[in-house]
Amino acid sequence: MKKKAYFATAEELARGGLETIPPQMISGKHLIYSSPATLAFNSPGAEGFGVKRAGLAVPDSIMLIVAPGCCGRNTSLISSMPEYNDRFFYLMMDETDIVTGRHLKKIPKAVKEICDCCEKKPSVVMICITCVDALLGTDMERVCRKAEEKVDIPVRPCYMYALTREGRKPPMVHVRQSLYSLLEPQKKKGNVVNLLGFFSPLVDDCEMYELLQQAGVKTIHEISRCKDYEKHHQDLRILKMLVKKYAPDNYDDMFRKTSDGSYSAYVNSVNSEKYNPVEGDTKKPNRRKMKERSREEFYSKVEKLVSTFPEDDNEVQYVLRSIENETFMPKQLTGDNGVTHTVTALIAVK
Repeated sequence: MKKKAYFATAEELARGGLETIPPQMISGKHLIYSSPATLAFNSPGAEGFGVKRAGLAVPDSIMLIVAPGCCGRNTSLISSMPEYNDRFFYLMMDETDIVTGRHLKKIPKAVKEICDCCEKKPSVVMICITCVDALLGTDMERVCRKAEEKVDIPVRPCYMYALTREGRKPPMVHVRQSLYSLLEPQKKKGNVVNLLGFFSPLVDDCEMYELLQQAGVKTIHEISRCKDYEKHHQDLRILKMLVKKYAPDNYDDMFRKTSDGSYSAYVNSVNSEKYNPVEGDTKKPNRRKMKERSREEFYSKVEKLVSTFPEDDNEVQYVLRSIENETFMPKQLTGDNGVTHTVTALIAVK
């Protein structure tokens, strides 16, 4: 028996309301076909993290887009954003390249030329290719290996194949595989996890942190926080060293108590058992259970203290200058860069 495909217009559904949704559209009534692409759902909360922005999630990475002009031009809007304006490079394909595949020999040379002109050596080069190479059957893994031999840094493919959206490996699945292939095997730790599957950091009060901590997790890694994470800890090391050197009596107040303006209040965390302020919980460090203080309070207290230290100390000058520029000890999670929606993420034990 041949069945006809059922459909309804948006106008018809709106007119009928929730009470009259057709049974054909209610999943509990019967099976509804769902392509493999739905398993690669990219949440709206990712705020535009498509293949190209996701491919640049690794700190200090760059991307070479290999495409005809009509395919590459839609990247111009992203590349104009301040955080991406020096991370996109283009290798334009002409008609001869499309017909003969001549451009494949140019890619390793282009990667070397880009790396040579960068002031700082990239951590990884992502090669973004389009449907043209999908139709040509390009072995981009092999091309990337050739490029790696020239620059001695990781080079990974990043497939922007609209043709594969309904296939078993949609573009976002491919880009995740490329990113996670950079992770080196390490000794597993039961109290450390990586949050995988999304590219924006979670907000401070996300319930996932509390749930993981209740399960015994002490360290949580997110790729979207790596850059700020490293600077935060570099600045923290400098501040601790200065306080120990010039004002040791103020060390506990700054790092082990939750007084206004202290580091512990700033990050909403007290690692010291001795000064744990949570009533009835004196044996465990207190993390994310307090009222968080503002950056302004923290900066004010640090600036007041560090200003009493010797002015000719380079580290003292660095701290004061960073506070003035509002770049000192950036928080790993803020309301400005966090994701406020509920996230379902793949959690892998590191």
